[in-house]
Amino acid sequence: MRRVELSGSPYEMGFQHGTACAGAVNAAIEKVVFGRQIDASHREYVVRQMERNVYRVFPEALEEMQGIADGAGLNRDDILAYASCMEVSRATPGCTNVALRTTDHGVVHYKSNDVGKDSIGSYIFWDIRPAKGHPFICVSGPGAPWMGPGVNETGLSFGGSSIMNTDRDWESGIPTNLLQRYLLQYCADVDEGIALCESTPVMSHGMNIMLTDSFENAVVVERSATRMAVRRMENDALWCANHYVTEEVLPVDDRSNADFRANSEGRTSLLATLTAEEESHTLEQVTRIARTHADPVSLCQHGPMHSAFGLIVVSRDRMLLASDGYPCQNDLEVFTMDVSATTVGN
Repeated sequence: MRRVELSGSPYEMGFQHGTACAGAVNAAIEKVVFGRQIDASHREYVVRQMERNVYRVFPEALEEMQGIADGAGLNRDDILAYASCMEVSRATPGCTNVALRTTDHGVVHYKSNDVGKDSIGSYIFWDIRPAKGHPFICVSGPGAPWMGPGVNETGLSFGGSSIMNTDRDWESGIPTNLLQRYLLQYCADVDEGIALCESTPVMSHGMNIMLTDSFENAVVVERSATRMAVRRMENDALWCANHYVTEEVLPVDDRSNADFRANSEGRTSLLATLTAEEESHTLEQVTRIARTHADPVSLCQHGPMHSAFGLIVVSRDRMLLASDGYPCQNDLEVFTMDVSATTVGN
């Protein structure tokens, strides 16, 4: 997996991002911003609302987006449109998160990134050293400052699972993916992460946000544009997929896509079975779960959604184990906060 290091001010990090990944950033913009049949007036409305709202909440994100645009030789509005792509036009990525309290490594958090097959091989390991906030490492694609699932220097990790929700907050909300990035940059533990989720308005993209920390806490924040609830780990296991389960947020769960809903519910049912198979959880068990195939629904998905990468986070050790492609077919690269990397066999 390619490695990119960013450091300094928001603009400096953005310029480094755009310069190092110019070709990939341009390809992402072409595919996501211009490759979809989106009404231009709708895109312009969302982008302008997003720009105004982000300036109120995380103005540094706009500086970073300007840096990405300058580094990649693009117009900033193209980066803004890409950063709000889930608000402009809702896709249906899958993604599963599960946390186990293990006997050997404390809480271990696994996240799959289930998207289109054409995204396999496009992800990057990022080492982020901002001038303000916590350094963190993560895996994500190029083109936006949101970054992806990872862990920061304090041991806080996050991973998201998208939700098809019905509520919106165009007037004050920001892209949910940006909120997730700043969880790692500005929060030190699960409770601080919950507080930031509660205080940050989001536009439209519903999300289950799993957070773990080095104190062996794990939660799922069910977040929509207008609602929020928190589920905490019980019996040393916690998981989420692409639907809400709490009474507080279920009223805005969009169930119109029956196949998508059935896939999500199938994965959570499978996780209930897999996590109950062993009384004492281990890192090896988490790895097996990541590679599980079953009928009719698998955790390592090969269609119609594809597990483009899988990421195991060990909060206590500030360590990522990343599968670049299907977890069942690839070795795990090990990344730590000191950016050392080795390979672990199957």
